[in-house]
Amino acid sequence: MNVRLIRDSLPGFPRLGLFVVVGSGIFLILTDRVTGGTGTAGLAAATTAGNAAAVPTLVAAANPAYANAAKTATVLITASVVITAVIVPFLTAWWAQRFTKSGGQAE
Repeated sequence: MNVRLIRDSLPGFPRLGLFVVVGSGIFLILTDRVTGGTGTAGLAAATTAGNAAAVPTLVAAANPAYANAAKTATVLITASVVITAVIVPFLTAWWAQRFTKSGGQAE
């Protein structure tokens, strides 16, 4: 792994993961609520799937023009996987606890 690539990508690490949690989390919570849920399942789904990190490499294998971009994209996606994997379980537990305390009703 190229050290310069990692160093240059560092500022985007937490932002991408947080964007995934917040951006998709809001939409997924609302969707879960509209369909009769409490929003907990929607929030639990607000992660970057682990296999997403392989996508840039697969794209670069199909079209070598993307080889340089695939390196940076893989680092950023992997960081997003880690950030969302750490944040979402705690956030989901907090969200579920809100509904347990209120008897399943939104506070």
